Amino acid sequence: MMDRKTSNSKRQITVGASGAQMEGLSHSPIQAAMDRLGDGGGGVVELSEGTFDIRDTLRLRSGVTLRGQGSSTVLRKCDAVRRAILVDLDWVTRRVTIDDSSGLEPGMGVTIGDDRWAHQGNEIVATIARKSGNTLEFDQVMRGPAMASRNGYVQTGFPLLWGAGVTNVGIERLVLDGNPARNFLHPDAWKLSGIYLDEVRQAVVRDCEVREIVGFGCFVLNCTDVALTGCRVTDCALEGVHVGGTRGFSLRYCRIEGNAAAMEHLPLPPPFRRGLGGGVVGRGGVYLCFLAIEGVYEDNEIRNNNGPGIIIGYRDRDNLFVRNVIAGNRPAGIALGAQFRGDTYRTYGNVFSDCVIEDNGDEQEGFGVHISGDAHHTSLTRCTIRDTHPEEDRKVQRVGLHVAPEVQDVKVVECAIE
Repeated sequence: MMDRKTSNSKRQITVGASGAQMEGLSHSPIQAAMDRLGDGGGGVVELSEGTFDIRDTLRLRSGVTLRGQGSSTVLRKCDAVRRAILVDLDWVTRRVTIDDSSGLEPGMGVTIGDDRWAHQGNEIVATIARKSGNTLEFDQVMRGPAMASRNGYVQTGFPLLWGAGVTNVGIERLVLDGNPARNFLHPDAWKLSGIYLDEVRQAVVRDCEVREIVGFGCFVLNCTDVALTGCRVTDCALEGVHVGGTRGFSLRYCRIEGNAAAMEHLPLPPPFRRGLGGGVVGRGGVYLCFLAIEGVYEDNEIRNNNGPGIIIGYRDRDNLFVRNVIAGNRPAGIALGAQFRGDTYRTYGNVFSDCVIEDNGDEQEGFGVHISGDAHHTSLTRCTIRDTHPEEDRKVQRVGLHVAPEVQDVKVVECAIE
């Protein structure tokens, strides 16, 4: 994989505080700079220090790296406004009539959905193009209905950074802040993410902090060769990192902590809730979902998530986990299979080596590693599985390794289970 810092550094535009080539602490100059470089073949958008008010999703462009100054460059989600749809939408309209358009203006990004069409990627993300009274017109045709009879809504919700069908992109040295005290959550809205990548090839997210997102921290779907390196993903309402339909994902030197966070003002589901198929859906730290293949997860700390630290299920295979610390997650450190997913099918070939799996569990149950369902050919080598609490009545990781009767070919080599 190419080094993004080198390949995208020929042209540069500075954005932000006074003195930058494009001044302004908002999403508009950032998007303008990315579009200009993207149209010209690539380059680096260098953000100044400061807190940028993000009122629409920032759409990544091929060949462009977005780079900040570390912890002093913050992309902060704007306060959310949520309005009810009064007239049902159809498949081919750009307009919607709502009960009150105050707080919604042209140029703002919104999510459109209802109780049915706001889960598992079906929600619509658009930009307001025009406003007339309580009627909004968007920059695109709606690709799914939203019904007033199903509590249809328009709200200022979107991924802070969105890559769709782009190649060779970089995200470096930024803080993404979800502003949770002023936002709403639908428990399945995939696109309410900090970083949302869909059909992206060759992307590097380096030295970033993604915090308190009222959805997923990082959502990676149908991608190839995406890497998160040296990042912190903390206190997000659902999963920290979600990877599905992706080959060659890597997570290295990252800290994934406190996700599935208990945000009291949000209509959150519990960490384990019943899915559409009747199974149990786990929220937690790192979630491999539907064909996560040949990934590498090295030297990470995955701690204190309200769900399994790592959860693996439907046809996720040939992933390598090396030298990770997986600790304090509730109720399991690593979960392969049906108990925490309900959708496991031919999950196999996943390898854990030199990992520390400790102190995982809660007052109800606690597992270091739990393998069940159609999850086979799992290997654990030189792993330490333990509970370090000094007193018996404080221990939570009651079971080191659970292998259900239906599971085939689990290899445990030179592991210490205490």
